[in-house]
Amino acid sequence: MPTVNVNRSLLFGLLGKSMSDSEFDDLCFAYGIELDAVTTESELAGKLQKESVEAKADAGAAASAAPSSGDDAVVYKIEIPANRYDLLCVEGIARALRVFLQIEPKGPVYKVAPPAGGDAAQIRIIQSAATRSIRPYVVGAVLRGVKFTPASFASFIDLQDKLHQNIGRKRTLVAIGTHDLDTIRAPFRYEALPKKDIRFVPLAETQEFNGEELFQYYHTKQPPSHLKPYLYITEHSPVQPVIYDADRRVCSLPPIINGEHSKITLQTTNVFIECTGTDATKLSVTLNQVVTMFAQYCSAPFEVESVLVVDEETGATKTTPNLTCTDFTAEVDYINSAIGIDITGEQMVDYLRKMSMEAVLSDNGKTLSVAVPPTRSDVLHAADLMEDIAISYGFNKITKTLPQCYTQGKFQALNALTDSVREQVAQAGFNEVLTWVLLSYDDNYRFMQPKDVQGVTLDIKSAASNAPAGQQSTSQLLDKPLVVHPYLLELQGRPITLSNPKSLDFQLVRTTLLPGLLKALANNQGQVNLPIRLFEVGDVGFQDASTDVGARNQRRLGALYCDLKSGFETIQGLMDRIMLINGVRFGPAVTEHRAHRARLEAKRKANEAVAKKAAAAAAAAKAKAAKKAGPAAAAAAAAPADDKEDSAAAAEEESPADAEWAEGDTFTLRQSVHPSFFPGRRADILLHRLGSAGPPIVVGQFGILHPDVLSQFQIPYVCSALEINLEHFL
Repeated sequence: MPTVNVNRSLLFGLLGKSMSDSEFDDLCFAYGIELDAVTTESELAGKLQKESVEAKADAGAAASAAPSSGDDAVVYKIEIPANRYDLLCVEGIARALRVFLQIEPKGPVYKVAPPAGGDAAQIRIIQSAATRSIRPYVVGAVLRGVKFTPASFASFIDLQDKLHQNIGRKRTLVAIGTHDLDTIRAPFRYEALPKKDIRFVPLAETQEFNGEELFQYYHTKQPPSHLKPYLYITEHSPVQPVIYDADRRVCSLPPIINGEHSKITLQTTNVFIECTGTDATKLSVTLNQVVTMFAQYCSAPFEVESVLVVDEETGATKTTPNLTCTDFTAEVDYINSAIGIDITGEQMVDYLRKMSMEAVLSDNGKTLSVAVPPTRSDVLHAADLMEDIAISYGFNKITKTLPQCYTQGKFQALNALTDSVREQVAQAGFNEVLTWVLLSYDDNYRFMQPKDVQGVTLDIKSAASNAPAGQQSTSQLLDKPLVVHPYLLELQGRPITLSNPKSLDFQLVRTTLLPGLLKALANNQGQVNLPIRLFEVGDVGFQDASTDVGARNQRRLGALYCDLKSGFETIQGLMDRIMLINGVRFGPAVTEHRAHRARLEAKRKANEAVAKKAAAAAAAAKAKAAKKAGPAAAAAAAAPADDKEDSAAAAEEESPADAEWAEGDTFTLRQSVHPSFFPGRRADILLHRLGSAGPPIVVGQFGILHPDVLSQFQIPYVCSALEINLEHFL
């Protein structure tokens, strides 16, 4: 959350009301912001000077540690929600709190006015086609008749910096330039030129530089310039964005620095604001925040003069800024149920007005139509209106109630399976590692196959096709084609690549876990005794056109055994254990067991038939003998015999363990062609679904790693490895 430092006296002056620190703390809490600390300007100046001294000392520059004489004015450090750009300056905070406290009945109405001289006086920014390759968007506005004070001027500069760091993502998405309009002349031109062709005196400098000299100057300047972290944004581009006025004077070099000629001062009365960037939406939001916050100092308060942006190639025009309100609707019943209150639509209108939003209730009293001002870019849905009503109503006034239903969280099935597998593999003596999800092309492909492999040539340069001109992918630095074994592409799918990776080590999302395990082993050789057992359970990623995002993850287990001997039996034993705990038995063993059970069943039935025949003969003989002996013996012979189970038959009855073998999925092995493993010492694991007529599913591979693979990772020992897709066991 960003923190804004505001002078207490200035804040209370703009607020039109004084209060104690504790009262202001309560007000901040009620509005949804937080008073983080109460300090003084002298304390803040001391901290800033200490940081500056430490920075200079680190840079080897001589610095004086003598504290500066600071003012003892009280300063509030206020934490602001990250989405409330309208509260990043003291003007915005005071304006919002005045309406919230009902010191003012409602928020201001912002107006975009045409120039006083009509269309002929319209300020234009003419955008050349070359800028589309570097920073394709530009907008502008003018504040007329501004009266700056030292406090408001400092706030104006500070707001720009906070917008650069937050919504502008450190100037990569948005860069703001402000100029004294009386020192330059319209129309302005937004161009993209080679750096050597741009000459001007940058802000706070006296020497003229061309673009190349300027970048070198800020790279080597001592103490380091605060602009150095932004140089990389356009440094490697063949062209540099630049804004000229009608007399070809450089106004700014976005996103680095403005020109000294058009700098604004306390005496500036007409301010020309231009914003350039790569995101049109964020550009509009940024411009709106700057002009709405400081339009209160204009000769016509809250009135902004428009600027016309003209596309030189197509002739298309766009008038900026757009300060119209955005209309939203919300159901009264929805708001009541979501907050847990019961208020009328008329009350909601009043609560929204306290949050600087005007609302109208429908005739049936069930729907709110809300006009959201241009300062509130964070409102995107009726839920945001509901939140503002809850803030205005007061969270402490909401009655606490017990939930009407009871819910209990539980593990996702995949995560539960993952934890079970981790535990079993760890109990088998393997050590878990956590490796990078991003890999290089070499790690993921070239090093995972023999050096002389024949296969598919992967176009590794296509990753940079969507990158802006000048921001070439580091993958383009590779001087040889990447040939990939077709089995790897068939098994793992096409990789998810980074369009502009900052390092050759991180060019794509891994499609296999084995390179990470091998790198971990290579970096820890000599640190632990042999044998070394490593494993990882994690996600890989690859392209998938069947998903809405064109890619998906897959949870896998990877294991590695390293010793002077291959340890193939160890890896195969681990594979057997993983399959067994997932209820999947080896197919031939199941077939053999079922055949054995069939033989036992046939023998049991034959024995039963013989026993029945013998029993019938014995009963007939007994009856014949009893008939000769008399009625009593006949009655005894007719009595039922004791039903005793044969012990041998009982032993042959099927046990619960036998039932596990009788039904369920099975697996088999087949010779693999996976290039990472040694020929003749590699196998695919095939899963056979019970009752499925389709082909078996390849769920993994294991074997002894190829010597070329080990040498490319600089591992001098023999290794066996295993990789299994766990998602098939859900």
